[in-house]
Amino acid sequence: MKKFIFILGLLASLGMAYADTPTSCGTFGSAGSDCSYCFTSSGTPYENDGITSSDSWTNTSSTQWQYLWVGTGRFSVGITPLNGSSWNQSDVLSNMFEIPMTSGTSGGVPYIFYYPGESSTWIRTKSGQFFRFVSHGSITSRTTPLFRIAYTLQVTPQTPNGAYGSPSTHKQCTFVYGKWCGDGILDSDKGEQCDTGASNGTGTCSSTCQNQTVAACTNLAVTPTSVTNGGSVTYTCTGTNATSYSIIAKKPDGTTLISSTSAAGSIILPTSPAGTYTISCYINGQVSTPAACEKTVTNTVVNEAVCTGLTISPTSVTNGGNITYTCTGNNTTSYSVVLTRPD
Repeated sequence: MKKFIFILGLLASLGMAYADTPTSCGTFGSAGSDCSYCFTSSGTPYENDGITSSDSWTNTSSTQWQYLWVGTGRFSVGITPLNGSSWNQSDVLSNMFEIPMTSGTSGGVPYIFYYPGESSTWIRTKSGQFFRFVSHGSITSRTTPLFRIAYTLQVTPQTPNGAYGSPSTHKQCTFVYGKWCGDGILDSDKGEQCDTGASNGTGTCSSTCQNQTVAACTNLAVTPTSVTNGGSVTYTCTGTNATSYSIIAKKPDGTTLISSTSAAGSIILPTSPAGTYTISCYINGQVSTPAACEKTVTNTVVNEAVCTGLTISPTSVTNGGNITYTCTGNNTTSYSVVLTRPD
């Protein structure tokens, strides 16, 4: 027997037929455990493409004739979306398939007769009917099967002298794989300009597999880079394809000092605390920024010398006399006391 899958574009007519490849049913794990024969679809639909299917039976015996029974209840078609993928179909399953031709009937049951070595397509989807690949779900690789089409059929052998054998049931399963924007493989025939897989939308490749220009912060200039007891710091942020800016200045303990949406401006650092202040520029709502767009300013706190008091005793004398004084201050290393005459 041979299996065939047809791939249809979203608006295209019936395309080329692909002969499916016989594959060990063990390859598909539990999904292939109930199949007599398994096949890998040679055609791979792109997301939103449709597929049609047909099955050809071949009498591989060199000594027996065969009857393939195609009456109601003697064969079935089953479809199974796999691994979280989504599919839809153009009609209810019972309306989608047709038997192209029959050889006759026996006991009211139609059959197709095969001489040794003879083959034909015994079932196929009707014109205009299809299965649509809707979504790959959480699957990230083309190597994971997404759909199974299973044909269950009955065949009765007969020898040329008229002796019939026992009917045998065969379940033939074709496993269909898919491709889509985001699987990491470029499908230029489907309009993809790029495909970086899971990272689509975060770099130069958009979430729809189109090339995109990436906005990037290129530099943050800050001056001065050190101050004493606080002061004004000016900044200028530049970027490519930037439509918005976010400037965030943080204190040495990591808490936010100030934020701004201006690409250029000034920030007043407080007198204290001392330490390293960080100024960062983010563009277009990005949550990370390169090192060139993150600068530091060092604030050094210097305590200045201050005279805190001067005491004099006595504060008045007659005909001159002795006066004592005491001068006090903070952060002082030297004193200078000056007595000025009335003139």
